[in-house]
Amino acid sequence: MTFFYGNRRRIDMPRSDGIAADELAHGQRKRQARGERRIGQILDAAEHLMAELGVQPVSMNAIARRAGISPGSLYQYFPSKEAVVEEVSRSLAAQLQHGMGPASQTRTEPDPPTAEGVLDRLLEHLMVLTRSHPAVSALLTATGPNEPNPLLQAVVRGFPECVSEQKDHETVTRDLALHFLCVGLGLAARQPDPERLLRAVRQAILSTLSTTETPVPPSCP
Repeated sequence: MTFFYGNRRRIDMPRSDGIAADELAHGQRKRQARGERRIGQILDAAEHLMAELGVQPVSMNAIARRAGISPGSLYQYFPSKEAVVEEVSRSLAAQLQHGMGPASQTRTEPDPPTAEGVLDRLLEHLMVLTRSHPAVSALLTATGPNEPNPLLQAVVRGFPECVSEQKDHETVTRDLALHFLCVGLGLAARQPDPERLLRAVRQAILSTLSTTETPVPPSCP
């Protein structure tokens, strides 16, 4: 602070440590809020591009252009396209899990949930999420069931158990059923009457999960 005493020379007094700390904290909060807005802007741009083009064709330069920032600014927040995709997937997975509620919620029911009930609940919440976030289907079909996609892993956790008697083929059967769901969801989302296609997808998934056929051994010559 600066004080004047009549015609005497000005005396500069040190600022209070408390005031300096408050101003520093205020500046940090402003920078943090600005950074959060920019990250949201980047993720929104990436999500819209993935909904339009799919995941693979989207580039960091395209995301930067859609977000209205320079590629250099984009790289300050995300080191690669994979990091952007993972963050979008993580955000959508959190929304899906929040909508479906905690997994332990079904355990309090008197009767265990059926495969049909589990699948119907998952399809319902996925369709709600897809209507507001069209990139959902692109993200679900862009990776395999064992790849680190947070959204796909959230779907896997909410997927019905396989009841096939062919224990050796349970993984393949489940992966096929998941493929039906991911592709079918994307197709249904583009239809004027998605429920009609979803019914067929639902039946295909349930039929795949409950297959009990035993392979016929080849006949001896």
